Amino acid sequence: MRKIIITSSILLLALMGCGNLKTNEKAETKLKAKLLNCMQNKQNPKSNECIDKFSLDHNAHALYIISQIYKDGYQEHKGPFRLDRKKYSEILAKSANLGYDKAQSELGEIYYRNEEPFDKYDDKTRNKYALKWFTKAVKQGNVDAQTYLGEMYYHGYYVKKDHNKAKELFLKSAKSGNEEAQYNIGVMYNDGDTFKKDNKQTFKWWLLSAKQGDVNAQYQLGLLYKNGQGVKQDYTQAFYWLKKSALQSDSPSQNLIGFFYFSGKGVKKDLKKALYWFKRSAELGNTTAQHNIASIYTGKSKDHDIEAYAWETLAQKDDYQSDSPLKTLKKRMSRADIKKAIKLSKTLLR
Repeated sequence: MRKIIITSSILLLALMGCGNLKTNEKAETKLKAKLLNCMQNKQNPKSNECIDKFSLDHNAHALYIISQIYKDGYQEHKGPFRLDRKKYSEILAKSANLGYDKAQSELGEIYYRNEEPFDKYDDKTRNKYALKWFTKAVKQGNVDAQTYLGEMYYHGYYVKKDHNKAKELFLKSAKSGNEEAQYNIGVMYNDGDTFKKDNKQTFKWWLLSAKQGDVNAQYQLGLLYKNGQGVKQDYTQAFYWLKKSALQSDSPSQNLIGFFYFSGKGVKKDLKKALYWFKRSAELGNTTAQHNIASIYTGKSKDHDIEAYAWETLAQKDDYQSDSPLKTLKKRMSRADIKKAIKLSKTLLR
């Protein structure tokens, strides 16, 4: 791994010391309202006058709010503030250095997730600063930081792997309602490494997480209901939870929803809807869904054979191991149609 010399002002900010300032949602809401009111009353919405006014006193809450404007953009007027990841991270770092736990956790998350502008740094450097900021935020009881720091201990990112420490942090965060931590606790009960394997506890924690919208928990909960693991088998409930994760563009869930419509388990049988969900999954690269479409279309008509061949070509390209209809299709299709199918296969993925 090549050595990187760090001279960025952003990383210099990350090295500065800071005090403590616990999240204050009420203060943040009031400051945001004042800032937006200032911006709405300006003839030129691009002017930095309002931002300068609110950052002069270096109020950590105000700086955090300003950072979010550069993160998300301000779209309520003509000529909105442009998205600017560099300014976002610089102002966020100022807020973090003044001790705002929410900013500290979010700054750590940028490093941890390898996001712009820190994506140019090597893993060791990024994990070093992620650990620094998560640790500071955790000392102030920040729930999100507890989850991320738990993941660092669980995987051994820039710290010695420690599943017990990870468990401690996940439990604190999960009991405070963090859906990612709740999902992680479920994973630990399911794996049986840190906790004794317990299907009922797995179900309990994944249900809590799924209710809050965690896509992984919704998918896993759907599988628990489908397979009757830790709960009585229930295809209707399996369909319910898998549909939720499918609507969040989870490809395996979309494929399973297609399966439920195709088989009539948990929902009324509907081939048209099955194909719709198989295609949504297949377009995201799911090889099982690609194979399912090919199997349904094979032998229906000349045009269907061409599409079937196209989808199965994609599935086999990723070494999909199953009985392939390609041999059958090759026997019944002309060379011209096979060429059309290969050409079509290059346009099917999103």
